[in-house]
Amino acid sequence: MTVAAMLAMASVSCTKDENTGNGEDTTYTLSLADPLDKEIILTDNEVSTISVNINTNLRADQISVEPKEDQKWCTATLSDDGKTITVILGESAGEKDQTATFIVSATVDGVEPFEFTVTRKATKYVIESIEGEGLDFKEDQYMPGGYLISYNASASSPASLTITVNTNAPSWYFADSNMAMDPDTYEPIEWYTVDRRSGRDGETITITFKENTSASNRTSMFYFDVVPFEGDYPFSDVSVTVTQDAAPSTYVKLYDADGAKIESGSEVQIGKDGESLDYTIETDFGISSIFANPGTSDPAFDGENDWVTGGQAIWDPTSFSINAQENSTGKERAVDLVITPAGSDTELFRLSIVQAGE
Repeated sequence: MTVAAMLAMASVSCTKDENTGNGEDTTYTLSLADPLDKEIILTDNEVSTISVNINTNLRADQISVEPKEDQKWCTATLSDDGKTITVILGESAGEKDQTATFIVSATVDGVEPFEFTVTRKATKYVIESIEGEGLDFKEDQYMPGGYLISYNASASSPASLTITVNTNAPSWYFADSNMAMDPDTYEPIEWYTVDRRSGRDGETITITFKENTSASNRTSMFYFDVVPFEGDYPFSDVSVTVTQDAAPSTYVKLYDADGAKIESGSEVQIGKDGESLDYTIETDFGISSIFANPGTSDPAFDGENDWVTGGQAIWDPTSFSINAQENSTGKERAVDLVITPAGSDTELFRLSIVQAGE
């Protein structure tokens, strides 16, 4: 059951003079045990019953719980000891919110009654959007209307990402899944801190990244949802893939399969039928690579007509491959492989790739 209690208000109590048999007056009290139960918001249509506790020294037969209006979808009964009100919810009204108000009063003169309200929201609570400088949104081809959200953090420190969370829910919640492991201990590396793990509509969360002095990228998944996360494997419809650059390399050396060094600015020829070229790469820290239009640093492909792919092997950062598809255009085509330090546009190495057309 998801119950959001709102609108904290003071409880009500009063006194009644009544002879107790020993010449003293009795002070009777009647109030909510938790003032937050003054207004109860239900966000789960599967909820069928809820309990509301009251503070009182009255007997159950001296307490009355009555509906304030015609609200047949919801009823309330008092327990035999007069300490708990059980609210029973009927069928949902579908797309409309349902509200029921109950008046709790005493048959003893002078004791002030109080009210509490139960509202069942028909709206489905969701994270409507998240906003943050540097967040990259790309349409998800497998989920129409959905987005793949990513963020790239530099290796330098300090650096931070502030995300504003927009939701129609009373609260939002945050969870993360850190994928950066220490290669020696296999324990997670603590490479960022989070200033909060929940909030309300329009509030922000700030993630601060520590400097990366290693030769490897670091990755984590950030999740946002309208209910608290449970278990070791969080999941939500709104998530951000965060990658921090490795420490930037200062040099790159490339060797062919025979161990011969390839000089930057060299040209490699590939036949029209396509070919896979395997290299050994040597560098001190992290690198980035793109296939660029010849003689430029502009990306050559848009992801739909790529004819050459490649890069470092995830399982072996000393391995670098280039894979060219068959050329059916009948014309020669060319592209440059450009290697830069991680997180930088400074060119360290360039290789011209030319594929025959006939």
